[in-house]
Amino acid sequence: MADSRFFRSSHNVALAGTVKNGVGLNAPALVEDSSYPMDQAIQHDRMTPWKTPTTPASSPVKIDIDFGSTLSIYGMGVHRYELLSGTAGTLTMETQTGTYDGTGTWNSFGTITSASLTSSKDRAALQTSGVSARSGRWSFAHTSAVFSVGKLWAVVAPSLTKQYAKDSVLTPVRHIIENIDANGVAFINDYNEDGFLWELDMGICTNSEKIQLWLLLNSGRSLSMLDDADKLEEVRIVGGQMPTGRAFDTVYSPRVTLARCP
Repeated sequence: MADSRFFRSSHNVALAGTVKNGVGLNAPALVEDSSYPMDQAIQHDRMTPWKTPTTPASSPVKIDIDFGSTLSIYGMGVHRYELLSGTAGTLTMETQTGTYDGTGTWNSFGTITSASLTSSKDRAALQTSGVSARSGRWSFAHTSAVFSVGKLWAVVAPSLTKQYAKDSVLTPVRHIIENIDANGVAFINDYNEDGFLWELDMGICTNSEKIQLWLLLNSGRSLSMLDDADKLEEVRIVGGQMPTGRAFDTVYSPRVTLARCP
């Protein structure tokens, strides 16, 4: 089993960046529904998305982000991509060094196929070592498509790389809310969203690994996880707790339950 990698929201440097579309410097135009502007692609809440106009824009739709400084980028992707109409194409991600220039030299970082993009809301492309970049570009090819993006993902090295134990429990769930009214009648709201729970035994941890896990808990936000198959997920820590056994003075055995964000 390969290692899983965990990223606090502060590791997603796109969220601290600036949308360059529509500000000159040869930047691509703003492409947005006025109620769901491009700026919403770089905020923490995946449920407040950027959405393209109801009249489909020309392909590809590009969104450029200035990270604010030169960084070593480990992964790029999207959280909560939704195809609302039309046909998705390949998502191409590129980086640029130096001062931003929309028509300057951009270097290929990775691609996500249309099949991968539409089969899961969260997808990423990775590099085995960091790529030096000041800006990032996400280019969404499409055919007459309207789509939304919860938030962009561009991360530096993970805060923790850890293989969880084989006795961990993985549980597929469905996002359903059940209510009973005053007359005892049951109402079931099915949100047609596939969920997932990870009950993870993190195995034997050093004190420094335990501290990194507790930082994930104390960040107060959802976090990104790349599983052992490089699948990107946005997850939250269930119950805001992380039981941690202590076998010896500097040996720990944390357990945590993670839930996929809808």
